[in-house]
Amino acid sequence: MANYTVGVDIIFDVLLNDAYNNTVSKANGRMGQAELTYVFTFVATNKTVSSLNFTSLSERGSGHETISFTFITAGSYILRVNGYQQAASIYVADMKGQLNLKEISSRQVEIRGSPSTIKVIPGINNSIRL
Repeated sequence: MANYTVGVDIIFDVLLNDAYNNTVSKANGRMGQAELTYVFTFVATNKTVSSLNFTSLSERGSGHETISFTFITAGSYILRVNGYQQAASIYVADMKGQLNLKEISSRQVEIRGSPSTIKVIPGINNSIRL
């Protein structure tokens, strides 16, 4: 678990890989397979919260997505990153070796390495008093 400071940008780099560890990128024509969503939960209340200044810079040509965000309340947060799994039709062999068609519906799935715990600590008060 990493510690970050209240009011300071937190930056994450998400490397986009499929279940077989292949890069999902514009270069290999699979860019549309990576529709990511980010969900933050404040641990103290177990409620979903929003961060300030959330930005997502897509560098999907290289298989990366960089996100940055800021929290103004100290505490522990859980970051869940979900990706879109497209619908697919696959053939599965049964006990007799017969191939049977299986349909897999599209859905949101949590990516490998998620969730991450983020601890935000109070910052130093730099205000000047006269």
